[in-house]
Amino acid sequence: TGIPASGGGNHNEDMYLEVAHYRQAKRAVDYAIKGCRQRSQEILKYRYVQQLSVDRVKDCIHLYGHDTYIQADRYACFEFADTISVARVLFAVTDLIPELQDQEQNRK
Repeated sequence: TGIPASGGGNHNEDMYLEVAHYRQAKRAVDYAIKGCRQRSQEILKYRYVQQLSVDRVKDCIHLYGHDTYIQADRYACFEFADTISVARVLFAVTDLIPELQDQEQNRK
């Protein structure tokens, strides 16, 4: 017919589905953060979502002392690992969010 083939498929629809899938992953992360203790939520949001410096995070959550912060940060990460393992399945994003290592292995 002289008309080149389009390659098949609806590329706009594919792109929309991909964006929707990434939005689900974001929802899973938000859900997992909300499943953590208040202090852990604050650390996760300030340090890892907003990417504030450690000193700024310590000021925001009124947590002073380097060792105290390190322990709280480690606890927040372990807690997040627990909650994200459920959220990634619940929100059907196991292909985007990897399964985090068993926290018992990390504590040793």
